[in-house]
Amino acid sequence: MSPESGRAEIFLNPGEYVFGEGQTRIRTILGSCVAVTFWHPGLKIGAMCHYQLPTRGPSQCEPTGGKYAEDVLSIISAHFADKSIHASTLQVKMFGGSNIFAPPSLGESLNIGMKNIQVGFAILARSGFNILNYDLAGGKNRTVMFDIGSGEVWVRLGQGQTAAPESRTRSHNMTIEKKHPA
Repeated sequence: MSPESGRAEIFLNPGEYVFGEGQTRIRTILGSCVAVTFWHPGLKIGAMCHYQLPTRGPSQCEPTGGKYAEDVLSIISAHFADKSIHASTLQVKMFGGSNIFAPPSLGESLNIGMKNIQVGFAILARSGFNILNYDLAGGKNRTVMFDIGSGEVWVRLGQGQTAAPESRTRSHNMTIEKKHPA
């Protein structure tokens, strides 16, 4: 906690997630990983995760946690459901998924960032969450800061670029197609 402000400052490492309230500020740095923020405007509570991979392989036996989208998004969904907070009442924002490892010439098969994005969108939609805003894909890393007291999220792309509130930065790097059941 920062003694000057009385605010809790948390750095989220890859594979971690955190729940918070009030004066909590969470920060992380993303490449191909994805961060998702969840915020309830009335209760001033929220959560943030930083997952590294979309799904675990069939032979991976590690404990459930924040490394895989399928695990951590289920954990967060269950947490809010246990508190009788419906998914549709939360403001959800998604960041990251850059293609920083594989050259574009190798195609989508090696693009972990895009796989993280696609699986994240599918799980969030299936769980009843609506994504309010996002800044995804591209080829640069991102620094993301989430203030649970206000619900604001700031994103800084790459090195040396100024931080801007995410509400002004809807990604132009990719097209997301929302499918609604008939």
